Amino acid sequence: MSDSRRNRRKEERDLKKVKPNPEKERKDRRTKIYGILALVLFFIIALIAIFFKAIWEFRAKYGF
Repeated sequence: MSDSRRNRRKEERDLKKVKPNPEKERKDRRTKIYGILALVLFFIIALIAIFFKAIWEFRAKYGF
């Protein structure tokens, strides 16, 4: 294979490589953070609901 053909094929292979997209990485990171925040918020609301239900039953049982 001649040098010019070898260089051309090398350049074609380099062009096929996927370049990292910082905008997409930033968006993916933001999506992960929002997902984690949504889960945390869900569990906090669930704990508050359980707490209020326990207070409600306690008041109904003992009449406070």
